[in-house]
Amino acid sequence: MQTKTILMLLLLACAVLTVGTLAQRTSTRIERSSSQSEWMMNTSENGRGLEVRIRGKAEFNDEYSDLKSLSPDGSVRVRDSRGTQVRRLEIEPDNNGNLKRTYWVNDKVQEFDASARQWMMAMMLDLVRQGGYDAERRVARLMAQGGANAVLSEIALINGSYGKSQYFKHLLRQQTLDSATVQRVVQQIAREVTSDYEKRQALGAV
Repeated sequence: MQTKTILMLLLLACAVLTVGTLAQRTSTRIERSSSQSEWMMNTSENGRGLEVRIRGKAEFNDEYSDLKSLSPDGSVRVRDSRGTQVRRLEIEPDNNGNLKRTYWVNDKVQEFDASARQWMMAMMLDLVRQGGYDAERRVARLMAQGGANAVLSEIALINGSYGKSQYFKHLLRQQTLDSATVQRVVQQIAREVTSDYEKRQALGAV
């Protein structure tokens, strides 16, 4: 009976796929280069956006508000034009592995002060949420902290369909989900994922 219910929900979710996403003005593009170990995200909305390029292996702290480490050849480069000012940030390790941060506002080098750190914390949350960076590990951490409810609550905070789809797919790979939770997942996919393509990707994981 539960399997039939899930199948009915899947059919319903597929039935609500629409072409309305063409009218959206927000877009997210993710690119990966395995040969150079690069990950790139470019989000734009009405001509303003966030561009992030991560090279090498980047490890975040538990809150995903800062980096813990970068591989010796790694770097993080950010350009954020979403506000009234254009902010840029470069993070690179020195010879001892310590992270060096260079910060610009409107092309002028600025001190990496409390205001800059607050901006960076918000930016990194956008990076892992909207871009789905490190989604597999983050879903595992959320599962360990609060189970599927914690993951579904986090997904509700994600704005873009791409990020939501990544989190849904990694959640559905967990072996501990029961039928009732899978039904909730399908309902949330149908309700929150607005992109036809990403909705199909998430439903395919079911």
